[in-house]
Amino acid sequence: MLNNLANSFVNKLIDQVWRAQTPYAPASIYVALLVAAQGVYATSTVYAGGSYITALTSDGTYHLYYSSAGGTSASSPTTFPGVPNETVTDNTVT
Repeated sequence: MLNNLANSFVNKLIDQVWRAQTPYAPASIYVALLVAAQGVYATSTVYAGGSYITALTSDGTYHLYYSSAGGTSASSPTTFPGVPNETVTDNTVT
């Protein structure tokens, strides 16, 4: 992913310098630091209460989730919508 962003930036810079096109300015820049002691979500896995988990959401990005109630995740993948402040229950994990 970073490689694609770097290529896009270089192409815009070339357009600006050598092709006299309008300077590139992104509409928004997002920066995030995700710290997940449990790593990426996995099926049939025991998660302790109070642990942090990353999960690939339906919008194609990773979000950080907090396990408020520990337990075991389901044997089939759960859908994570990626909506802020959502509650997702997966088997016995909340």
